[in-house]
Amino acid sequence: METARKIRLACMLGLSLLLTACVTSQVTTDFSQVTRPLPIPITVEACIDLTGTTAADLGNQATSAFIEQLEASEEFVVQEDAEYSLACEVNNYLPGNAFQRWIMPGWGATVGQVSAMLQDAKTGEIKLIVTGDATLGAGGLYTVGAWQYIVPAAVKDTVKQLRAWARGEPDEG
Repeated sequence: METARKIRLACMLGLSLLLTACVTSQVTTDFSQVTRPLPIPITVEACIDLTGTTAADLGNQATSAFIEQLEASEEFVVQEDAEYSLACEVNNYLPGNAFQRWIMPGWGATVGQVSAMLQDAKTGEIKLIVTGDATLGAGGLYTVGAWQYIVPAAVKDTVKQLRAWARGEPDEG
């Protein structure tokens, strides 16, 4: 058991060394170039936290960020019993460490990843699946508390792609 733990720690350290940028994102989408009447009514389901994190309620944090950012957009209106339904998950989370990032960029990276699935609420047809990643891999004192905003940063990138989909625009990454 101790060996497996050391291997996992080494893998996580190696991954964090590869992620050496400030907040970066990667979002994958597929667009159909269809013009949609705006705003699009959408229901946001409670996000599921798949990370097992106990330090923060990441599911609630992601759900709140989705609702806030979608309501602030011109492309969506959040409401109950809407035409579309958004299901979301927090897939990856590392709280990181600002002191470690200051000592050596990439070490102590804070990482958040969310995914969202947009479905037709009546038929259940999947319209879009979007994944957003956010990483804070460098910085010192000014990055303290990044664990509190890394998931909303990943949500922001996801919502950006949802908005582009609603407008029928191609993915700009």
